[in-house]
Amino acid sequence: MNRANLTRRFFSACKRAGLSCEGRSLYTLRRSHATLSVLSGDNLKALSERLGHVSVEFTQDEYVDALPAIQQQAADGPESKLLRTQLAPFEGAREM
Repeated sequence: MNRANLTRRFFSACKRAGLSCEGRSLYTLRRSHATLSVLSGDNLKALSERLGHVSVEFTQDEYVDALPAIQQQAADGPESKLLRTQLAPFEGAREM
């Protein structure tokens, strides 16, 4: 199937599904899939292979490094998660 037919089928499927695909393309669908996969914690090696990238590093550079949410999670690190955790008092503990 050539690119024009594939694109035509994509827009036809969008229309049948009642979706607005104006300004969209198969490429944006591919990028959305990759971005959502990264955000949901999918394995980067598997994603890289699925997308046909030459290396995991390329996938990481293209998607992970470009996502502010991922960057913020990395910057927060485990320490900030510990600081945000509120420890509930033990049940039955005596007050002093």
